[in-house]
Amino acid sequence: MPSDNELEAYKLKVIAAMQRAKTSGSPSVFENKGPAHARVVLEVMLADGERSVDVLTGVMDSAGWEEKALLDFLSRHPEGRIRVLFDQLNGSELPENSVLKKLIRHTHVETGQLMTPFGTHLCIVDNKHVRLEYNHDIGEANITFGDPEAAERATAIFETLWNSEQRIDLVESKQNQK
Repeated sequence: MPSDNELEAYKLKVIAAMQRAKTSGSPSVFENKGPAHARVVLEVMLADGERSVDVLTGVMDSAGWEEKALLDFLSRHPEGRIRVLFDQLNGSELPENSVLKKLIRHTHVETGQLMTPFGTHLCIVDNKHVRLEYNHDIGEANITFGDPEAAERATAIFETLWNSEQRIDLVESKQNQK
């Protein structure tokens, strides 16, 4: 686990990469490894978000996700939307360690579950920033800021899965709609 100072230095690098992508108009691409770095990257992506967050994940636990960052996104943008698609749940309920447990009943949070694992996890913010995790065991991922083509490809994958017959609702989601 990186120290607090190392994580703060990493966060500054991530913010700088995002700013470079915004000011230069050229994509910024880099890798991250481990849940602590994932958490930093996702926090920065959510802080920049305005409209939408689409996530394909295993359980969305606190090792890689900051609940406060999700809540801040929703409070800053009351019409913002978060869609989460799980591919590694046992059963149709969220595990207790999922950061989404407290957010599940929010009107702008939608959830679903794939009946079979997809294998790759991703997060897309506002169709412009993408974190694509290809090794869940060690949290290795490619991060792309400001690349519309990469975001479009990731969004197409997410939309296909979201609208797939392989997707079922979670129990909490059904209760939210009653």
